[in-house]
Amino acid sequence: MSRPVRYSQPRRLNIVSTILLLAAGAGVYWVIQFGPPYLRHWKSKGILSEAANSIYPRRGRLFGSGAKELMDEVGMETEKKLRAIGVLDPKLEAKVVVVKNEVTVSADYIETIDHPVIKKTTILRFTPSFVMQLSIE
Repeated sequence: MSRPVRYSQPRRLNIVSTILLLAAGAGVYWVIQFGPPYLRHWKSKGILSEAANSIYPRRGRLFGSGAKELMDEVGMETEKKLRAIGVLDPKLEAKVVVVKNEVTVSADYIETIDHPVIKKTTILRFTPSFVMQLSIE
């Protein structure tokens, strides 16, 4: 007759649970460090969309003598709104470009992430843009 096999209860901390804890910690670290810059990037796309839409009612000025002033005004308003959501890059640049019947509003900025434990820096460059077709009447 065979004897019953006695299994011991697994330890609370084993290799699998250790790997899962490390993976969860890495995921939390990634969300804390990289989440805010990517959230700002997502919000910046909405700001650029609003800027392009704000040009539409004034589209008649785009092809007259006030075109440069309108594009500069919208670009400065866009930069102000981007700074309000937390874009800190001193070289932030928001541009408005008109080609034929198409308006492109874009921004260019850098986000810096410092990793305290490994004493490294990650630089993320974001260049969101929004293109809108104009119907000239």
